[in-house]
Amino acid sequence: MSVADDSYTLHGCHSQVLGVYESLEDASVVLEFASSAPGARFAGSHA
Repeated sequence: MSVADDSYTLHGCHSQVLGVYESLEDASVVLEFASSAPGARFAGSHA
């Protein structure tokens, strides 16, 4: 995740942009949902 100009940009494990959000809470909800999705894989995951 990166922060710039009062927005939070969420990045996937291959540096793809997953979205830009106005609050940390919004970005966290999306990240939690994405990580629980079937087949979700993040950097460092060995699943």
